[in-house]
Amino acid sequence: MLGLCSQGHGIVVRQQQIPAGTNEEAVAPELLASLDLSGCLVTMDAGITSKRLMTQVIEQGGDYLMVVKGDTPLLQEAIAELFAVPSSEHFDPDRQHYRTLEKGHGRIERRELEVSGALTDWLDDWPQPGLVLTRTCQRTMVKTGEVGDAEVTYAMTSLTAALSSGWSAAS
Repeated sequence: MLGLCSQGHGIVVRQQQIPAGTNEEAVAPELLASLDLSGCLVTMDAGITSKRLMTQVIEQGGDYLMVVKGDTPLLQEAIAELFAVPSSEHFDPDRQHYRTLEKGHGRIERRELEVSGALTDWLDDWPQPGLVLTRTCQRTMVKTGEVGDAEVTYAMTSLTAALSSGWSAAS
C-alpha cells in the first residue's frame, strides 16, 4: 500500500494498493497526477527517488524532498563526500547547519542537519536541483547511558537556499 499524507493535517489524502510484481515507483505518479501540488513539498523515501517523479512534482507546481540511498549510488557518494569536508575548508555560501537536542521516551536524541547548494551545477541532469542535505541522528539511553550508532541520512530537494532561509533549528 502506498499512501499520500498531509503532514500538516495528519490525514491520509489518498492510498493505493501496489500490484504484485511492481513497486512504489510504479504507483506514485498515478497517485500524484490528480493533485494540485502548488506550494506543496512532496517528500519521498529512497525507494521512489527518480528523475521522472521529481519532474512530475515540479510540473505540477510543487517541490520535492527525496531521500538518497544506495539505489542512486553516485548521488549518495557525491553528497557524502561534500559533507565529509568541513565547511571551513571551502567557500559555500549556501551551507547551513542546524542542531536539536530532545529528551523523551527514555532517550536523548541529538540531531544535526546540514544543507548545501554546492552540488547544484553537478546535479544539472536532475530536475530543478536545489539543496542537498545530510542528517545525523544519535540516541543515548537515559537509564544506561548507552550511546547508539549515529544514523546518517542523505537527501536532495528542489528548494533553494533562499527558500530555506526561514528554517529554524527546530525544522
